[in-house]
Amino acid sequence: QASINYSSSSYKDRRSFDITSLPPVLTNDENCRVTVNDPPTLLTQACDRTSSSLRPVYSYDSRDSRLEPTRGMRISASVDYAGGFLGGNTDYYRPELGFSIYKPVSQFPVKTVFGFNVEGGLIRPLGGHRLFYFDRYLLGGEQSLRGFRYRQVWVRDKQGNTIVDEFGSPQGGEQFFQANVEYHLLLGGPFRVVLFGDTGN
Repeated sequence: QASINYSSSSYKDRRSFDITSLPPVLTNDENCRVTVNDPPTLLTQACDRTSSSLRPVYSYDSRDSRLEPTRGMRISASVDYAGGFLGGNTDYYRPELGFSIYKPVSQFPVKTVFGFNVEGGLIRPLGGHRLFYFDRYLLGGEQSLRGFRYRQVWVRDKQGNTIVDEFGSPQGGEQFFQANVEYHLLLGGPFRVVLFGDTGN
């Protein structure tokens, strides 16, 4: 199945920072404003976003269930193109690929299923524009690296130190890769035990 989606929206990205340990440089631009709250150690950054994007998508899905599959595979490929001739102040391109497969392993004494998923993508700004904080990749969560909270896996340097932005907030990445391996034991009805291993970068 192939499709092309177009979207256009205006919204506000807002995030707050505790700056007790890192005095920031208070900079504003035409899109983002920084304000000092009460208490003065708390800052808020608010960015006015306008986004117009095209997204061609190809997908193939033969899984027997989207929520609890036991067999089949899914392949997906997409490219987001935002800004440029489409307008707005959000300018990037973002290709992503994904592949999942589920195979029955045994029927007795319980049904078991092997599952494997791999995903990757990258995002690059267009025309010298910057990427907004929420456009970058941050891994973690139930559909990503389990055992980490949602969007709590960020970029580190070669020494393992967290890379931060001008506010001391962990920096998201411009590319990502993740893989998930699962072994399902189907106990009947909606009940199943899942053994899993996740990796990503």
